Amino acid sequence: MDKRRKVSLDLPYILDNLSLDFKKSIKSCLEIFKWESEMQINKKKHKALVTGSSRGIGLAIAKRLVKDGLEVISTGTELDGNHAQGSIYMQVDFLDASSVNRFLKLVGEESIDILVNNAGINKIDKFIDITDEDFNNILEVNLKVPFLISQLVVKHM
Repeated sequence: MDKRRKVSLDLPYILDNLSLDFKKSIKSCLEIFKWESEMQINKKKHKALVTGSSRGIGLAIAKRLVKDGLEVISTGTELDGNHAQGSIYMQVDFLDASSVNRFLKLVGEESIDILVNNAGINKIDKFIDITDEDFNNILEVNLKVPFLISQLVVKHM
């Protein structure tokens, strides 16, 4: 007998946990991509890492994974940040090299089954007013750090 249970990340649950402004912008993107994810979870307790999970989509995903019985590591920039009840919270600032290095060392020691690279930043300004520093910060948090995390996590998957 197959003792696996079916787990899905359902959009209504995620959307219900977002602010109204966030819902409007995300809902249209999700409708375009028809985002759905299903996975088979067996008896083994799987571990998930969800970066940027102190609010918005990341928090909703972390809450759902905890609800579905996974061990979840949540990250945020605040020392005692908001996170899904039942998850393990790790404070990390992806713009601080020493913070990133400490985090990568810890993550490298974990066996992560599911990775959600959700952390991200943006600079809301006129295009011509965005500085090189702003642009480099965006690339660091949104591209480089997720790349480094993925490289480490994939080794144990």
